[in-house]
Amino acid sequence: MKAPWSFGVDILITQGKYVVTDVIFKERKEGDYINPSFNLDSNNTQQLMDQLWVAGFRPSEGSGSAGALKATENHLQDMRNIIFSSIDFVKKEKK
Repeated sequence: MKAPWSFGVDILITQGKYVVTDVIFKERKEGDYINPSFNLDSNNTQQLMDQLWVAGFRPSEGSGSAGALKATENHLQDMRNIIFSSIDFVKKEKK
C-alpha cells in the first residue's frame, strides 16, 4: 500500500499465521553463491503487480501493457486504411 506519510510503499508479507518482521542486510564476499531473499509464485507476483498499479505505480518505460499498445497500433493502422481508401474512392469518383 502506498504510504501517505512517506515517499515509499509499505509491504506486508504474510503466510497463514506467519509474518515477516525484519529484513536484514548481510555482508557478502564477491563470488559467493546467494540464495534469493524470497520467492513469489506467479499468483502472488501478479497480485503484487496489480496492487502496485492500483497504488498508482506505472512502468517507467512507456505506459500500459504490450497488449494494449498492440491494440492501439492495430486501431491506428485500421484508421489509416480507412482514410487512404476513402481518398482513393474520392479521386476515382472525380474522374
